[in-house]
Formats: sequence, structure tokens, C-alpha cells
Amino acid sequence: MDRDATSNQTWLSVLSGNAANTPVAQETDPGPPITTAIDQTGQRTMTLPQLPTQPVELAVWWANQGWLVFPCRPDNKAPYTANGFKDGMTDEAAIRSAWAKHPAALVGGATGPHRSAVDLDCKPGQIDGRGVWAAVAHIDAQPLWTSVTPSGGVHRVYSKIEGHPSIGQYPYFGLDIRNEGGYIILPGSQMADGRRWELTSWGADRADSVIDWVKIERVLKEENPVA
Repeated sequence: MDRDATSNQTWLSVLSGNAANTPVAQETDPGPPITTAIDQTGQRTMTLPQLPTQPVELAVWWANQGWLVFPCRPDNKAPYTANGFKDGMTDEAAIRSAWAKHPAALVGGATGPHRSAVDLDCKPGQIDGRGVWAAVAHIDAQPLWTSVTPSGGVHRVYSKIEGHPSIGQYPYFGLDIRNEGGYIILPGSQMADGRRWELTSWGADRADSVIDWVKIERVLKEENPVA
């Protein structure tokens, strides 16, 4: 498995403060403040933006990163908006108005065409997509960012997934594709029971964060002949 996926537990320990890591004072880049984690050898292990803790501020923050956002229910992730992801917005006034009605709402983010995601599932009794994805590490691309979901799955977000323009479910691989016509819950969001989507890696908004689904599916089928 690639470094991002195999290091989720380490990153979560860093984020929760349970590991023997020491956070460094905030740095500043052209975007949000950055927190850098340092491992026991003194090496910089990752940099993550500091996400706002208030849902409305989190929604505004993600909108400023170019995401079309909309409020979702904190109990089942369903959109509050009448048209779901089609009601995604970037206007701050509109966002604040929407979250004033639903102050605890999760932040949904519409995918496609410039934001696409692979959702690696790890639900009990089903195929663990995190392990399956290891087979394509040699043709994978550096994601824009990754996150761990409340169920322990992983979201890998790219600028584009070529060869798969829409959404799709692949239970025999333990993964879903979220492209045009889909959405994901963005990191920093918290469910009603307290579980969260945790950001685990962060990279530049780069045009070469592109994966070829046709090639990836071919490799996955070779490694999983029952698919």
C-alpha cells in the first residue's frame, strides 16, 4: 500500500496528540495556517492546514479551496438541500445563510470535473479497499489530499480521474469512484456521534494529480480475478 494509506494510524495519532510527536508552531503560506508534525527522529513528517472547528467556518474554508459546498445531515450524510450537490455554493453569504439553518451540518463537497475522489471502503464483512488499492501503487498519482472517514475508510482526492467521467461503485474492489455527479464529505466535518473525517495528507493543487481508471481497473482485475 502506498505511504498515505499505510500511515493513516500514525497520522491519526499525530492529529489526536496520542503519539510521541511534537507539533511545531504555525507556519504561514499563501493559504491557511500549516501545522507540521515532527517524528521522534526530528524529521518533518507532514504538513496539514489547520481546519476551522466551527462547521460554517469549515464550509467557508473549503469553498475558498475551490469546492462547491452544501450542508449535509450529521446523522446520515444526506444533503439538506433540495437538489443535493447541485446546490453546491462558493459564495460566503450563501454559505453562512445555509449553515445558519443547519449549524451542525457536515460539509458536503461536489466532485468533478476538477475534483475527483476514490473512496476506499473498509466496512465489516466486505472487501477492504485499502488493501486492494496497494496493487496499483505503481500507477497511482500523488493525490491532492487524503482523509480517513468515520468508518476507517480512506478518501483519495485527485484533480482528475480519466476514463471514468461519472460516479461508480465497485464492491468487489471495495471502492467507489466519485466524479461528475457525486460528492464526498469534506475533512473536519463531524457526525452527530462525534466521529470525524480527518485530513491525513495535503499537497499542492497540481494539475498532474491525475489517475487513469482504465489502467487501474485492468490491474485491479488482474489482481482480483473474481471481479
